[in-house]
Amino acid sequence: MPGTFEVTAPAVRPGKVKEYAYSLDSGVLIAAETVPARTSDRGSTISVSPTHDGVNVLRVWSRDHAGRISAPVTYTFTVRASSGPGDPVVPLPPAITFPNGSDVSAGGQLTVKFDAGG
Repeated sequence: MPGTFEVTAPAVRPGKVKEYAYSLDSGVLIAAETVPARTSDRGSTISVSPTHDGVNVLRVWSRDHAGRISAPVTYTFTVRASSGPGDPVVPLPPAITFPNGSDVSAGGQLTVKFDAGG
C-alpha cells in the first residue's frame, strides 16, 4: 500500500525548483525517480510503496532549472507488517512510525520541507 509524502518548496527562491528526485532505501541519487514541481507552489507529491516491513529510509533531493541538486532530506520510518495471513511484506493497514514516536496510519501524509539551502 503506497504512502503519500507531500514535498514543500524552500521558502527562499521556490521558483528555482524544477523537480524532486527521491529514493526509498537505496539512497543512491543516480537510481532516484523524479517528480516535477507543481507550477502553483513548486511543491510536489511523492507516492512510495515500501517493499518490506521494518525500517525504511526516504531520501528527497530538489533540482533547479540549472541542474543543481540539493543535499538530501532524509526521513526514516518504520512499517509494521500485517498481523493476518497473506502478504507479510506490504502492511495492511500500514503504520509509519517516526523517530519522535508519532505515527501515520493509512491515508496519512508527511510534509517534507526544504530549508533555505535546499
